[in-house]
Amino acid sequence: IAGDSAGGGLTMATLLALKANAHPLPACAIGISPWLDLTGSGESAVPGVVDDPMLTLEGLRDSARQYAADNTADPLASPIYGD
Repeated sequence: IAGDSAGGGLTMATLLALKANAHPLPACAIGISPWLDLTGSGESAVPGVVDDPMLTLEGLRDSARQYAADNTADPLASPIYGD
């Protein structure tokens, strides 16, 4: 199982859901530059976005809210918070 960017985050969330429901895990998983923290709380979230003409901080926060509403710290939305 593999995914890039938001798909990488979905890949990791899928692994968390499989584990939580005691399903077998795939032999391999690849996250290519995954979006793992929709809260945007990491130190690296802001500096890169400030200089990126396509990804604005406001745009990323809006995308996170559209996807997860007020649950951006839920591990299935932000796998960085999963176990």
